[in-house]
Amino acid sequence: MYSRMFILDEARPFGIEIPGKCKSALKKYNGLKIIDSEDLADDLFLFLDDYAKNKKLYLVGSGGVIAYTLMSRLGLKNDYEIINVNRLYKSGNLVDFKMDKKIDISDGILIDDVIASGETLNFVIRESNSFMSDAACLIISGDIRSGYRQEERSTVSNIRNVICPQKVDYKRGFPAIFSSRMLLKKVREDNGYKKYVSKYAKDNIDSLLKSINEVDITPFNVLYDDPEGFIKEFGGIK
Repeated sequence: MYSRMFILDEARPFGIEIPGKCKSALKKYNGLKIIDSEDLADDLFLFLDDYAKNKKLYLVGSGGVIAYTLMSRLGLKNDYEIINVNRLYKSGNLVDFKMDKKIDISDGILIDDVIASGETLNFVIRESNSFMSDAACLIISGDIRSGYRQEERSTVSNIRNVICPQKVDYKRGFPAIFSSRMLLKKVREDNGYKKYVSKYAKDNIDSLLKSINEVDITPFNVLYDDPEGFIKEFGGIK
């Protein structure tokens, strides 16, 4: 077994299903668990309801937009701003980030879906010169060996507090956390992401790619092309 893998299912709340063959391709070499993003959004909303009152939310990339959209269905209506952050891969390895603007986030809360190494949030903080901000996410990795993670308090360096309903761990190695939006959209479009996932799918990568290419991911296309439109179309009180 290569690793313990978790997939944060952000597809089902927007009418998209992760193909069975995609799950099978990853399950062959990994212990696989699917985690419901709506359940975590429910819990995070309860945590933020009082804590985030009157605070501006900074949505970190598409993951932050999804987390906010799910919570907005429950009634979260804070003022927000979207921070576009792109991960740059080379030969399947993350090599850099690119951010569209620098803003002061010190008085608000960073919102993301997944915190793994903590590197993305630290990049945003460094670029914005806004150290010791707060952050909230749907799920966080229990692994702290990245250099961006801390064992005590926030668990992420340069961040004051992290609010998160679920931590995942794997005692025998690194827990891999994939979002379904990454699997279903980014992997089919970006060779860097494709090579990264191929480390886990190995000889099943062709089956995985074939299965995801057959999925209608229209909501995810809206997410990346028009994040404001995504929030308006798929958010709101149920």
